[in-house]
Amino acid sequence: MTLPASNSPLFHRLAGQPGELPDIVLEAGGLGSSDDWRHVENLLARHARVLVYDRAGMGDSPADAAGFGADAVTARLAALLDRLQWNRPVLLVGYSLGGLYARHFAASQPQRVAGLVLVDATPVAHVFPVAAMRHAQRVIWLLHWVARLGPAGLLQRLFGRKTDAARFRRQLAQLSAPDYLPRMRGELAAMTGVLSEVGRIAAAPRHPVAAVLAGTPPAQMTDADFAHMQTLHRELASVSPAPLSQLAVVEGAHHSSLVGDPAHAAQVAEHILAFARSLPRTPEHP
Repeated sequence: MTLPASNSPLFHRLAGQPGELPDIVLEAGGLGSSDDWRHVENLLARHARVLVYDRAGMGDSPADAAGFGADAVTARLAALLDRLQWNRPVLLVGYSLGGLYARHFAASQPQRVAGLVLVDATPVAHVFPVAAMRHAQRVIWLLHWVARLGPAGLLQRLFGRKTDAARFRRQLAQLSAPDYLPRMRGELAAMTGVLSEVGRIAAAPRHPVAAVLAGTPPAQMTDADFAHMQTLHRELASVSPAPLSQLAVVEGAHHSSLVGDPAHAAQVAEHILAFARSLPRTPEHP
């Protein structure tokens, strides 16, 4: 896919130094941003070079005419890696919906990927319930208007009292931006199409895969649906190249706390690093 000439550079952040481990790229979940990775990023950066970025239209990256589909996300990330001159294959880590984008990138740009870590990632076989999509739309509408009109104390409670001041101001600016609602709706509307795009080219991964799962189902998910989601992840790991592919469960964690809770995020980071250490060192791609 060729991006329009007006495509704006993506907001990104680099941490750590290149070394023996592969460079690591962190892909945020649906409607998420690079800020969601703060706990994991800081721990990984002690051992490897880490890139975290905002997809176009998310966080601090402006939207562009190419839209929110997986083809566009892959093309933008490839262009960003080119600009950064990251020539070694990367370990690509995708959280939630970001797991689908990570799988699409790996299938489209196999020479640029050493392995995949899917953190409670959305399976290709997943069907987004209409009720859940409507709930997400209501939540983003509420967050936007509370950010624009609400008192700072209420917002601080929404984000959590431990949120540092700089991050709080950045989140407030993002949520209150006039184009926040159409950007969020754009990614929501693209989700079903992303499932199709990934299913078309990435049914069976060609790279080693590590799946890191939450041990506790979300409040709105039945035990049966949760068990089915875990089965889909295990099946994905089982068809990935052996013997490096693996699966781990963070007991006591739920979907959001995997990256949002410092203790759970520390376990996720340890699983990512353990997987990175198991991968053979790869030469730079052409």
